[in-house]
Amino acid sequence: MTSVALKPKTELTDLVARAIKGENIVLMKGRRIVASIVPATGAPVFVFHPLTSAQNARLDRRIARERSQNRVRSFESAEQAVEVLRAEWSRPRAPKRNTK
Repeated sequence: MTSVALKPKTELTDLVARAIKGENIVLMKGRRIVASIVPATGAPVFVFHPLTSAQNARLDRRIARERSQNRVRSFESAEQAVEVLRAEWSRPRAPKRNTK
């Protein structure tokens, strides 16, 4: 079932509750459809901002540098990567030396 929301600002909590129950909600501004609230499927949702050309070039250089230094690691799953990285980040680190 699809519903159209006329006052989404004042009804957001109700609209989300209806989506949780399986309803598709369409948000309109005037006569234009501007957004929708749909039930979550349980599938992963990827939200990201595209990289600029400069950011992409920096990332490519960094990956190449890390590969040349044998610092690239592979993991069997995202959970394993998170577990390893979390353990590394939680270790106390030595204070940085002032090189000036």
